Amino acid sequence: MFRHKIREWKEVGLVSRAVLTYHYGIPSVSSDSLYVCLELPVVAGAAAKAELSQEIIGKIPSQIVEYFDRVCQENRMGYTVSNYRAEIERGKRSSEQRGESYYDGAPVEEIARFASLGTEIAAEVLDLLETG
Repeated sequence: MFRHKIREWKEVGLVSRAVLTYHYGIPSVSSDSLYVCLELPVVAGAAAKAELSQEIIGKIPSQIVEYFDRVCQENRMGYTVSNYRAEIERGKRSSEQRGESYYDGAPVEEIARFASLGTEIAAEVLDLLETG
């Protein structure tokens, strides 16, 4: 559902990049989650904190908020809004403090770039499978 909407949002300039990942356990557990990470031009200047201020959240385009609200209500699930780039930065710092490499030492911007590129490739493959 989200990959089609993301394409629409990109076409009208609401989203510049996106990352979709599904984190799950086998068997399925309540903490399974879908991450829909949108690079929104209106959030680009947000402080480097994982939690976004209400002011920044209020700038998220209504089309996006309404779609999330509808999908979550229909599927009886919730969502949280956070700063994905700040989460990557926090994960990178934490790994480095433990002496571990985070994504082979790639800079945060590069991690965001290849994650979004992977999502684009996966969406294209799924589109091809749908169209035969």
